[in-house]
Amino acid sequence: MAMALTEFSEHQTQQMLQAVRGWLGRQQEAQGGQSSGGGYVKLDADTVESLGSDFGLDKPSSHRLLIDLVEEGYLDAECHTSGSEVTPLRHAEVRGLTDKAAGELS
Repeated sequence: MAMALTEFSEHQTQQMLQAVRGWLGRQQEAQGGQSSGGGYVKLDADTVESLGSDFGLDKPSSHRLLIDLVEEGYLDAECHTSGSEVTPLRHAEVRGLTDKAAGELS
């Protein structure tokens, strides 16, 4: 697998993808299977931090990993960044995991 991104291990990358996939499924289920705003679900910075903290990442690492996943084509999302080192992500508008991510998680 050529999945490991920058400073993150392959395991951390997969854990974040799985966490986002689970979170996204819960959001879509709560909305009755419908997503708002052109198919995107808003993932805020605190939620990203919480997802990452479940497997030992701090806030900046959680944010950077999510941004990396979008930039590397694992998540179909748009990131809104702050330029801050501590909290680099304001929020992300997530449509879902890409086929590339699905292949890595299967």
